[in-house]
Amino acid sequence: MAKRFLFFPFFRLFLKNLIKLLLISGFYFCMMSGKVKKGFLFFIIIFQFALISAQTQEPLNCDQLIKKGVNAMYNNQFVEAITFLNQAQRLLDKKPYYKQQFLVYNNIGLTHLKMHDYKEAIHYLHKSYDLAMDQQKPADEMTVLNNMGIVYTKLKKYADAETYFLKSYDIAVREKAEANTGLYATNLANLYYDLKYFEKAEQYIDIAEAYTQKETRNYISTKLLRNAVLLEKKHPEEVIGNLSELLNLCIKNGYLPEKTEVLSLFAKAYQQKENYILADQFLDKALSDSKDYEVRKNLFEEKAANNFILGNLREVVSAKDSIISLNKKINDANSKELLENASLKFELSKSNYELNLQRVAKKNQNIIYLLSLFSLLCLFGFILYSYYKRTILIQQKKIIAENDLTIKKLELEQEINNRLLMQRDFEEKSLIAELDLKQQQETEIRLKEEIELKNKQLSNKILFQSTRNELLETIVSLLHDNTGNKNSETLFSLANDLKMHLKEDTKWEEFNQHFENINNRFLEKLNSLHPDLNANDVRFLSFVFLNLTTKEMANLLHITPESCRKRKERLRIKLSLPKETDLYQYLISI
Repeated sequence: MAKRFLFFPFFRLFLKNLIKLLLISGFYFCMMSGKVKKGFLFFIIIFQFALISAQTQEPLNCDQLIKKGVNAMYNNQFVEAITFLNQAQRLLDKKPYYKQQFLVYNNIGLTHLKMHDYKEAIHYLHKSYDLAMDQQKPADEMTVLNNMGIVYTKLKKYADAETYFLKSYDIAVREKAEANTGLYATNLANLYYDLKYFEKAEQYIDIAEAYTQKETRNYISTKLLRNAVLLEKKHPEEVIGNLSELLNLCIKNGYLPEKTEVLSLFAKAYQQKENYILADQFLDKALSDSKDYEVRKNLFEEKAANNFILGNLREVVSAKDSIISLNKKINDANSKELLENASLKFELSKSNYELNLQRVAKKNQNIIYLLSLFSLLCLFGFILYSYYKRTILIQQKKIIAENDLTIKKLELEQEINNRLLMQRDFEEKSLIAELDLKQQQETEIRLKEEIELKNKQLSNKILFQSTRNELLETIVSLLHDNTGNKNSETLFSLANDLKMHLKEDTKWEEFNQHFENINNRFLEKLNSLHPDLNANDVRFLSFVFLNLTTKEMANLLHITPESCRKRKERLRIKLSLPKETDLYQYLISI
């Protein structure tokens, strides 16, 4: 755009300003000698070239300011974005250029949209739309219409949003702009999905898929929307089959937000299939990838509902705590955004004040121009005087060059120092990370030792019970074997009571409760790996996990050691373990 201002306008401005300058300085020019006249004329020509060259650079400077403003907007630096765009607007007040003016209005509108200031966003987008209509620029017209649709979607005015999206889509189709057609079709599909018009959504998804094949990210977004519609129609099997390809594409291209959405759709699909355990696993994977507060909050809400169905109340409470924490972070971010918006409004007021000052100053432009000419004449005299001081000027340039070299050396030293500081900071952070890792490892070792101690205590308690049972069995045997006791009803009744006591199993419930409290993760993994185990199998494997001997287990279970060994072999077969694998080693490795 700027290049077309660099030929005819250049000479037009040059001749215009040259005539003004010659008319005003003609008197002084006539009084000068021949040599001075030549020097004066040469200086005026050089000055005019410099002046007009500076004026023709205005579109280039404007483009740079707009680029800085757009970059600041996408980095959520709204104050800087508006500042740069307003600076571009000041240049355009002097000499308007359509493309630059359109970009300024459109990007100021988008900045206000990102700030949730929808009234100002609509105001500036309307300005850019009027410009595009005046200049009959369909490409710019459809861009603004699409942005207007986004604004009205944020305002939940879906009828207006649909109108603007349809207009932008129709223009894109008419102009055969394939990339824009796919994008606007996706926007319409999203709108109809939000409105629960799934048939219409699918129509535009078909169109978007046809135009987004070459753009991987837009293609993935379109496919995600299609699978969301399929879930609404209760087709979880089809969704699961489609999502595997999308997940591989996201991983291959490093699209983390899309990957999180894929994992979330996996979870919803498995929830519809009532496979809540697998759904919870996909929610955990999605949480591990997502950094966005709002997305994580929604995932934790899904996780809480999922674990409530599973009956994992501890996980439900944990998810609710995470939601509370995320709500606090979101509120803090909103407070910060409000503060930034207030600061921006102050900056905008200041900027408007400066623009008004510029308009007042423009009225005195002719006076300033005359003063500039007078300054030019003074400058010319100074140059003539400086001509005779050429030697001094050369020395000064030499000194300046030496100073520049010194400054560059100092800057280089400063850069080296900064790099050393950065390296030192990196080493400190690495050391802190190593200390944290070591502390975490020590904590894990301590927890493992505590669990082993509690298991040892529980094992000792069981062995004490086993020893007590053996003693009771010995007493019962002696009482029954002693023929003299058979005539004593009291002793015979006592022996029967002891025998009945040995058959009771009142301590198993207490043992199971203690064992589950200490080794909860072991039991969860055992049940997940071998869901066909019954309660007796789990109890027997718990004794093996505690490293009890065959005789000790036999006494506890009131069976023979040979029966105990056979039961071990049956369980080895039930667990599908090779013969060379030790049952105890397998259990502690889970």
